[in-house]
Amino acid sequence: MSVTLKNTSNCAFFVDLHFRNNRFEEGYNSPSDSQISSVFNLDFKEGTLPGNSELTVGIFFNPN
Repeated sequence: MSVTLKNTSNCAFFVDLHFRNNRFEEGYNSPSDSQISSVFNLDFKEGTLPGNSELTVGIFFNPN
């Protein structure tokens, strides 16, 4: 799986990517950040996205 970040402006941006839990139901025991990062990986986590460019970031699932 992948996601593409596009910067159509003339300015460079610093990008810092993290996984977050988006399920906030009452009684739901959400996984910790370390549990999430142990099974999901990104091939790009932080850096500069130059102006008028795009970057494809790979998302990898590695079950234990």
